[in-house]
Amino acid sequence: MKYMSNRPDPATINEPQLFGNYETPMLPIRYAVDQVDPALLQSFIDTGADVNIDIGGGMTPLHLAVGFYIDEMTHTGRETFSDKEQEIFNILLRSGADLNKTNKEGQKPLDVINEFAFSKEGFSELLDLFRPIIPNIDELVTYIG
Repeated sequence: MKYMSNRPDPATINEPQLFGNYETPMLPIRYAVDQVDPALLQSFIDTGADVNIDIGGGMTPLHLAVGFYIDEMTHTGRETFSDKEQEIFNILLRSGADLNKTNKEGQKPLDVINEFAFSKEGFSELLDLFRPIIPNIDELVTYIG
């Protein structure tokens, strides 16, 4: 298994690699999303990282970011996404992340919002967080209760 070097390699940018103290290899783009590192994410994308790659279970980096960042926000008591989280979303979307790609459970990235919405009101509040990033979000996801 290859350790990720300081310079991403276009030949291996879409293959699992080891990072720092992590014992399990992961895709570079997943690592950047996990680390909430917009500069690293952009570097990987510029090198050829696939923004719609299956990172496991049919999930894309956008599926991961939606779930991970909502979860992180709720666990830390924040009411909004951090600037870096918003930038990650913007980079992924600007780079062609597919809002309609489904995972193995048939969920699109924005469908993950329902996992964190315990009421219609909670769902609406979560949509409000995404509206500056995805203005037409109401057309893309519905509350499933």
